[in-house]
Amino acid sequence: MSEYCLGLEFLGNCKYLPDQPSWRIISIGDTITTIALLMTFTQLLSLTKKETIYHALKNSYLFWIGAVLLIIISSILPILPGEAIPILGYPIAWEFCAAILLIGVITYVIIKYRSPLKFSPRTAKSTIGSVTRIIARGDSKDHAELAEHLTPAVPDIIDWLQKHSNFKEYLAKEEGIEYKIEETTSDAIHLIRVLADPFFCSSLVQREPGFIIRLFHDIAGSNLSGEVTRPFVWEIVKQALANKSSILFRERSYSGLGLRKEFLNSTFSNCEFTEKTYPLSHWFPLLNKDMDDETFQAFADCFLMICDSYFSQQRFYEHSFIIQAPGNTIAEFPRSAIYSIDKISKDEVYSSPACSYLQISCATIKKLITKTLESSLANDNSYHEYISKIDNKKDCTIINKISEWSYELLESASYTRIHDFVLRSSLIELWLAIYPIGEEDHILLKEIRKRFELKIMAQLKVNFEEGLYPAISRPVITTLGLYYMQDEKPESQFRRQVLDYLKDNFLALYRQNKEQALDKLPSNIIFKEEENCLVQTIYKGNIRKILLNGNIA
Repeated sequence: MSEYCLGLEFLGNCKYLPDQPSWRIISIGDTITTIALLMTFTQLLSLTKKETIYHALKNSYLFWIGAVLLIIISSILPILPGEAIPILGYPIAWEFCAAILLIGVITYVIIKYRSPLKFSPRTAKSTIGSVTRIIARGDSKDHAELAEHLTPAVPDIIDWLQKHSNFKEYLAKEEGIEYKIEETTSDAIHLIRVLADPFFCSSLVQREPGFIIRLFHDIAGSNLSGEVTRPFVWEIVKQALANKSSILFRERSYSGLGLRKEFLNSTFSNCEFTEKTYPLSHWFPLLNKDMDDETFQAFADCFLMICDSYFSQQRFYEHSFIIQAPGNTIAEFPRSAIYSIDKISKDEVYSSPACSYLQISCATIKKLITKTLESSLANDNSYHEYISKIDNKKDCTIINKISEWSYELLESASYTRIHDFVLRSSLIELWLAIYPIGEEDHILLKEIRKRFELKIMAQLKVNFEEGLYPAISRPVITTLGLYYMQDEKPESQFRRQVLDYLKDNFLALYRQNKEQALDKLPSNIIFKEEENCLVQTIYKGNIRKILLNGNIA
């Protein structure tokens, strides 16, 4: 048996004997303990960190096996007969290699555990698998940690998404050829769709808004068309409006998070982002089981922020999708509550959702009118000339949209046959914005009124000449009142136009169908055949009346 260290003469003599090793660097027990401690540590981690550790362990399992085999060899060598071969016959050499291997593997696992996530062709599939498992199995805390873990990878994900072109895909489809995209780009699209999970998005808006803000910021600054990210954006907005503890509601205050409003500004005020994703275009209040006036008010405020974004772009000659759908929701939603309003008493109506929603919508459109009059459109003479000459069928201007939404709100009040005067109190704010008292009349306001009045008169003809519904006559007459004013103010002129039409056409419908004709009148107006007049009962029993042209016979 050589007394030289590791059997090599140039190393000199040492007391270490390979058949009777006096000390060991690492033993089988030490190795098992190390592996057991590592496995125990992984069980204490969150789902997100577990996934990271498991991937690192999976990638290095051959090294773990190698280290164990080296330790086994080092344990067997002392019992083998014969003289020890230099280096290879000494257990300490194998133990040293096993220790180096274990240290290297553990260092690798720690580095993977601590390093930020990268989305690349090598990691795309594993990232999608981990994200899917965590979203499916985790709770809101796990989801928040997952979002924090994904945040460093956002620029990589956006870079890969930008390699997808909707326009090229459309051209390929038109030409009947296959549109090929890189596999990693396809994985990035799939990842975004997975992230649109409702439960995950609900967790984000409540616990990890930073991920949302970072992603939305990068989408806005990219060349993305926005189509691939819309499902995620729409779900985020839906969950933000559905949860009172979301970042959206917290930022609506004037303290704390409300001082910066990073989520609101990145989602609704960034024109590059809103034009790509249409953030409010896929929110349907009727599908919100916890719908109330606070939620609808939050939606209305977000809509006004998008309108500010629209005005900042100054693309006034184009059809704007970012305001089209949410504006329609603002105008049409109150009607769903008004349908059943006749089932409740007058005292309950004032505090009913129908009144609240109608009041919120009217106030919102009023604010939009104010924003329009204060925008750069107010002094744009070329735009004034454009809207005065445009064909009604091709009119996609904000002026026409405001008139349409105002008309829709007025028409929604026609679905009550009992509470006309109660709903008038909600409509009056919008009415006074269209027909202001004692203010200088702006050309934009004139154009809004012109379109608004044309729509009303067209529906009045449908009501009295065809006997059809909805009966716009009810809210119009309730709002205007059954009396004439002789001044030349816009409201007085329109009142005369409406009442003159009523005087000329009511009797014709009455002769054909009495029930239909009377149903076109507000609840506080009756027809007196003997006097051939309409009589309106107002406050404290006072009455107003107008004589009709012609006679019943």
